Amino acid sequence: MLSFSPVPPDATPRGDEPLNALPDPLPEMDAMRGSIFVLDWRWLRENGHFDAYVAGLGERRDVLDATAAEWVDMPRVLAHYRAFDSLGLTLSEAFEVGRTVGPRIHGAVLNTLVRLAGSLGVGPLVVMKQSYKLWVRSFRGGGVATFKTGERSARVEIRRSAIAESKFLRASFAGVTAASIAPFCKNPVVQERVESRGRNAFGLRLSWDA
Repeated sequence: MLSFSPVPPDATPRGDEPLNALPDPLPEMDAMRGSIFVLDWRWLRENGHFDAYVAGLGERRDVLDATAAEWVDMPRVLAHYRAFDSLGLTLSEAFEVGRTVGPRIHGAVLNTLVRLAGSLGVGPLVVMKQSYKLWVRSFRGGGVATFKTGERSARVEIRRSAIAESKFLRASFAGVTAASIAPFCKNPVVQERVESRGRNAFGLRLSWDA
């Protein structure tokens, strides 16, 4: 089962094992790949929300000029997610957007990892070690750090990314994450770590069955 919900703050994790490294210094996110816009628009049209989304853009109709191959600047990125927030989608609906769109974004990489898993029997942590490599395919600047917290649990921290302000983005990113680890385990559960939420950061807690 794929699920998403915020969880209340808990103690700052200690002794978690880092799974991937980030550049130091880490630049602030300044652009997002236009292919994400195109895939989001497809979902909006298929689910009858596109007109309301366009209305939510207000004067930022230049967002609609984005093309799949370009790096779209942050003012248009933020306008995109604010328009999504204006739709009033539930957390479950936003999660489903990410779960649907995520494999389309990272399909080639994930298919390679799935083949590796089939031959070696690897689990979700192998995907999480590739998190930053997947991040830079879609985002310019900012980053995602991943940590092993137990044999069947982990946490994800998104850093230096102003898109963290978006309620929709946080839930949909959880859907992307759940879809990414689903081929490698059973019953993945993704929850937002409320204590990690900040102006340009947020975090997720993951757990799964073998």
